[in-house]
Amino acid sequence: MKQLLVLLLCLFILYRFSSAQTAVCKDSSTTTRYSNSLGRLEVRNQNATPGNGLITAGFIRNTADLSIKGFIAKLDADKNISWSKTIVPDNDTSSIELFDARECADGNTIAAGILTDDHTLYRSIMLYKFNNTGGLLWQKNIRTLTKSTGGLSFAVDGINEGKNKEVLLSSHHLAGTFGDSVYFSITKLTAAGDIVWNHTFSNSYTEPPGIFHANLSIFSGLHLIDDTLFCIGGPDPVIMKLNYNTGNFDTACTTSFTYKTSGTHVASEIYFTTALVDSKHFAFTCETNFFTPYNEMFSVVFDNILAATRSYRINALNMPYTPFSSVRKNILYTNTDTLLIGMPVDRDLYFSAIANTGKIIQERKLINADVSFGFVQKNLLNGNSDALAVMLSQNPDYLPNGFQVYQLQDYGKQFEDCIGVNDPHLTVEQINVVTKDFKIITDKGNKFMASTGFSILNDLGFVKETLCKSVSICDSIKIDGPSLVCSITDPVIFKVKRRSDCLKRISWDIDTAAISAIQNINDSTVAITFKKEWSGYVFASISACTVMKDSFKVEVHASPVAIDLGKDTSFCTLASTVLNAKKGFKNYTWQDGSVDSVFTASATGKYYVTAFNYCGKPSTDTINLFFFKKPVVDLGKDTSFCELQPITFTAGDGLKTYLWSTGSTTVSIKATHTGLYNVVVTDSNNCKATDTVEILEIYPSPKVSLDKNITLCLGQGNVLHAGKGFTTYLWQNGDNADTLTVSNIGKYWVQVINEFGCSNRDSIIIKQLHQSPAAFLFNDSTICVDAGITLKTVRPFSTYFWSNNATTPAIQISSPGKYWLQVKDYYGCAGKDTVEITNRNCPGIFYIPNAFTPNGDMHNDIFKPTIDGVIESYSFNIFNRWGQLLFTSFQINYGWDGNFKSIQQSAATYTWVCSYQLKNKKPQTVKGTVILLR
Repeated sequence: MKQLLVLLLCLFILYRFSSAQTAVCKDSSTTTRYSNSLGRLEVRNQNATPGNGLITAGFIRNTADLSIKGFIAKLDADKNISWSKTIVPDNDTSSIELFDARECADGNTIAAGILTDDHTLYRSIMLYKFNNTGGLLWQKNIRTLTKSTGGLSFAVDGINEGKNKEVLLSSHHLAGTFGDSVYFSITKLTAAGDIVWNHTFSNSYTEPPGIFHANLSIFSGLHLIDDTLFCIGGPDPVIMKLNYNTGNFDTACTTSFTYKTSGTHVASEIYFTTALVDSKHFAFTCETNFFTPYNEMFSVVFDNILAATRSYRINALNMPYTPFSSVRKNILYTNTDTLLIGMPVDRDLYFSAIANTGKIIQERKLINADVSFGFVQKNLLNGNSDALAVMLSQNPDYLPNGFQVYQLQDYGKQFEDCIGVNDPHLTVEQINVVTKDFKIITDKGNKFMASTGFSILNDLGFVKETLCKSVSICDSIKIDGPSLVCSITDPVIFKVKRRSDCLKRISWDIDTAAISAIQNINDSTVAITFKKEWSGYVFASISACTVMKDSFKVEVHASPVAIDLGKDTSFCTLASTVLNAKKGFKNYTWQDGSVDSVFTASATGKYYVTAFNYCGKPSTDTINLFFFKKPVVDLGKDTSFCELQPITFTAGDGLKTYLWSTGSTTVSIKATHTGLYNVVVTDSNNCKATDTVEILEIYPSPKVSLDKNITLCLGQGNVLHAGKGFTTYLWQNGDNADTLTVSNIGKYWVQVINEFGCSNRDSIIIKQLHQSPAAFLFNDSTICVDAGITLKTVRPFSTYFWSNNATTPAIQISSPGKYWLQVKDYYGCAGKDTVEITNRNCPGIFYIPNAFTPNGDMHNDIFKPTIDGVIESYSFNIFNRWGQLLFTSFQINYGWDGNFKSIQQSAATYTWVCSYQLKNKKPQTVKGTVILLR
């Protein structure tokens, strides 16, 4: 009995120990409410601490006297209040609101707020530094050196610790009677709160979203990379770059976005924030405000020279109004380069996590969260990849005296409904970013001064209440899946077995060189597609109270899905072929019992193989092979031919089809030009053969042409010319000269051969003999002494040759003698004739008619004298009866035709006068009348 009691006691102790371990496990997701009794509380900002805690700051409004005092609270990693303070002005006419607070690297805390004079409405900045227990180290009042006529309205946009414990502050203020002058300022202070430098900038209305240092977390505002500060202001997205040590302005640019659904959108009228991605990159995230028609935001990651490295457009789906208008400081990048977004819509809270590839990791909705919230990130500063999203909810309308903290452990895992439900509400689209230079007006407005503040600090009590808690209890994990994989094309499922109340996300790891894809099916299952044969391990792990791991040995074989020997095939050219069942199977068996992955076939027949892969799955295939002799075709050797003697190529009879390179499908073709001639023949077994021959050159044939117009004249021979330059000639009578003399009618031909051995021939037929010309001159005649005469033929000829070498049809002679003429007629027949001319004495007789009839009948139409003798001078004139001169001529052969100025003269008597002188005679003048008859 005693032993049983001892055993029960041990079991009870073990159970209590296990329960205690489970109760304090850090892997819990909780919803916690913090309330105070001083008045209406409003949170302005909250940030993570290096110890995974939380600092939140804002103000409390007393509902009775409406006084406003600032508050700050620091929570530890378990979200217990470490310390909390109220900050009260040193007079009853002022109020204090805290806008930002951050924990420094040494555990101290810096905070920034606004001190407002309720009478003058003048506002100045208050800075505070606390030790790690909440004790005040110093406080500073920041204001301008001079006040403007309308006072200054300050607002704090961000505070952060510099690289050497300095304080970095971004702010903006309104000046002028109506606040119509707007400035934003960047201020660097020492660790003791003294101003190192201050620069004020102005352009259009610009509200810098914050300031942060490269060695701290992801916050809005200025960014230090390699001693360079970056400040981003809005509503136009302006990126400003300052020198960290001096604050001097370096450069600035504006940004617009291009994406496929809406063209180019210039992101004006937006709210935005910044986030540190790593020591060399920062993120610019902007969201459209409540009044714009776009339910969208843009996230852009820049490097340290302001070049965009990646950018996304994030669109909200099915929202009642633009949710991004309230995001502002609810955007951050984790240390694993994951973008976290919080969107309050009505009283609900939407939470999203987006990977650096643009893939949405998690989308959840917290119903009735009463939110006006922000984000912090667990272990962000020390590089722990395990993500913890802490969301602070504070809505004065529903939760007037406190705030709620939603702590989501491992945002990639589903949680109980009290931490939210899955709710898809975003789409992500990659976009292009366009930047351009932007001019900043620097050092405008008033310079700042810092003096000691006199605020009063009091302890502030909060009541902590856990509203919901989801505890993840993990003791072990076990991978389940196939250890032998026989495919590199199909995805393989691996699953982790764990406790049902283990809510941690599974992290998978495998050699990426061995896989082509890995896809998460759910929170415990993945599908892996391998890309090569491989032997190794699949790893799975979770980060619970301790890191739990498991490994699973996998052997991958790239076995084909099935054997494929191909379709039944005929071979006409091969003596053998190799059948390939493909490597990758474990064993093979062919029809003859051989066991290789390949088989050499050389005879017609059926071939088949069966193979088993490494998983024992069989595969088989069969193929029929046919071996035939190839047909023979021979077009002969390459050759040349004479142009008029084309060569014929024959592919051979008895084949099924012929296809020549000329397109012909006949057995033979004639070659007509140089080049390649190819033929493809197919026999009855569909086996093909081909041959090619080349015509190297086509030699020119000799050009021979006998004169087809040649004629033969009676008693005269003629010559046929075959042309010179040929190597051989052959006439119909056997002569081999280049000419042949013929004298009779008949058919004549000649054949010639040139230097290329090419021959040609021509022929003519002579059908008629022609008479030669004869008796073609006039009879012998006489001429007057000292006179001349014209000799001409009685009919025309083709050519003339006179005894005086003249070649004209007629010649003029003036001396007696014998004259001969040689002629050729139309047929080329030649003839010769002679005439003898003798002298006679001429008396110089003058004769003229007394009437003429110019009626166009070619008889007596011209009136003129005839004078026998050699005339040396001559004139002939005709007058009408009124003495008008109608006609004059100086040539004996030119007479009057009865017209005057182309008008016919009437029938009448006309007077004529002729003066002339014959050779060796005296001049004579003769007168008379002539009757013109019509």
